[in-house]
Amino acid sequence: MLEKMPISLIISSSVFFAFLKSQVDEVTKGVYANPLFFMVFSSISGMFGLGFLIYYGYSVAWYLPLLLFIISCIIGGIFLGLINLTINNWLISRIGYILIPLSGYQMVKTLINID
Repeated sequence: MLEKMPISLIISSSVFFAFLKSQVDEVTKGVYANPLFFMVFSSISGMFGLGFLIYYGYSVAWYLPLLLFIISCIIGGIFLGLINLTINNWLISRIGYILIPLSGYQMVKTLINID
């Protein structure tokens, strides 16, 4: 059943959840002059991630979203920690506005191609 969790799904969800966490951290710090756009973007991204995990569990197996989330959080946390050593949080959150939709698209594309 683990063949239903390809490496491309693990990588794209790790990138998605890592940059979503950096977005949420920036919003909670309140460093923006007008945080409405940033709160809306983070909220929509979070709802997409939750909806994706629910649909993934419904269409494949109930336990795979839990496994995917755990693996993605571990890999994404390590990835984000290593990036934080070289790039500041402000730039990471700006890069996230590009990578979150791209990785979300890749997650959906991978899910469609699973048997």
